[in-house]
Amino acid sequence: MSIGLITNQIISGITLGFSYALVGAGISLIWGTLKMINLAHGELYMLGAYFAWLAITLGRIPVIPSILIGIVCVVIVSLVIQLTTVRPLLKDTKELGTKPYVLTMGLSILLQNSALLIFGERYQNIPYYIDKTYKFFDGKITLAGQRVLIIAASFSVIVALMVVIKYTKIGRAIRATAQDGVYASVMGVNVRLVYATTYVISGLLAAVAGIMLAPIYSVNPWMGTAVQTKGMACCVLGGLGSVEGAILGGLVIGVAESLTVNIIGTQWKDVVAYLILVAMLWLRPTGLLGKKGSV
Repeated sequence: MSIGLITNQIISGITLGFSYALVGAGISLIWGTLKMINLAHGELYMLGAYFAWLAITLGRIPVIPSILIGIVCVVIVSLVIQLTTVRPLLKDTKELGTKPYVLTMGLSILLQNSALLIFGERYQNIPYYIDKTYKFFDGKITLAGQRVLIIAASFSVIVALMVVIKYTKIGRAIRATAQDGVYASVMGVNVRLVYATTYVISGLLAAVAGIMLAPIYSVNPWMGTAVQTKGMACCVLGGLGSVEGAILGGLVIGVAESLTVNIIGTQWKDVVAYLILVAMLWLRPTGLLGKKGSV
């Protein structure tokens, strides 16, 4: 196998890994702050792709405004879900039990079937946002413009997320709530606002991933299921509650899948990804960067 081919596979894996990282970071953020797993997170990814598809193909709106429309629509949906279903559930966080799983699973089924009813079962296609190919080192390394855009957009969003969490007032409030919500509330943190903001940020991350990958993987009502599973694997691999860990886990799984496809075969890519996850749970149950209550 040539170095150029290996490099192309690694770059392809990084592209996929960044998308997993966005989804995983959103799941991890919600777990770290709200102490619940959002089983409807993949449907926010799906909705982002559908909103962008509607804007581009039916609305004939240029690419950049369509991307922004898709993100804004998912942010609104995320806020509505948080205010109408999740917030009432969080009144007594010590008695949550299995309620979040039942609630978010129901939301997942509702959103999937709503998309199926509205858009139908046919797979929809979005043209590449950048229909160019870039070649480096005398053509040994080839990069599709869409993949370059995915890496650039995902990296920018991840950096922005880390800046918000580490250096802004709302970020400090999120970290304080993740460590101890009751104590943060006593110290004057508006925990309800933190919960809503966290959920909205999580939805935004899922929307960006869905919109960026939509031209590569066709848009359909079930597209969020597999990605959510991989996103949760990224969280566990990186450490539940650790956003940085979810990002690192996404890159590891993405590169592993890409190399597996080329070396062994497509049918083994999921097997290898989950074998890595099982090995990590065996050797380090807390994950790569996991710490109790971390964000």
